[in-house]
Amino acid sequence: MVDLSGAYLLDPEAGMAMLQDHQFMAQAIAERYPNVRLAQVPNHFRTSAEEFPFALVDPRTDTVLKELRESEVNISFVFQWLYEHDTQARGVKEVYEKYLADKAKIAKDKRDKQKDIFNENLDVVHSIAKSALHTFKHNGRTIG
Repeated sequence: MVDLSGAYLLDPEAGMAMLQDHQFMAQAIAERYPNVRLAQVPNHFRTSAEEFPFALVDPRTDTVLKELRESEVNISFVFQWLYEHDTQARGVKEVYEKYLADKAKIAKDKRDKQKDIFNENLDVVHSIAKSALHTFKHNGRTIG
């Protein structure tokens, strides 16, 4: 769970946005989705390792709906994400099925990557075992 104590909501009426683009986006989100606000960690609170300085937040419950990178804070990405996760417009079942499918795809990609690394390491072991040399080169690495 994300700590929102150092963040503030970008309220379109208060004009507290760091950039004019962020203020316009906060206003567009508030008009289209009354229960969603754009939140930002102010620059003076950010660290160099801050990966998600923005978030979409439900202000009634202070629940973070989506953490956003600096590059993801554009109107097309945000509204596409909000539309894809809007249970009233698309239905709870469809949104939940998409969530499960996305989660399964991420898990499969992770397993495939681990399997590729395992197979590459296994290939190195087999190559060394078959070699009669004391040192062995594999993909530019000298092993021995």
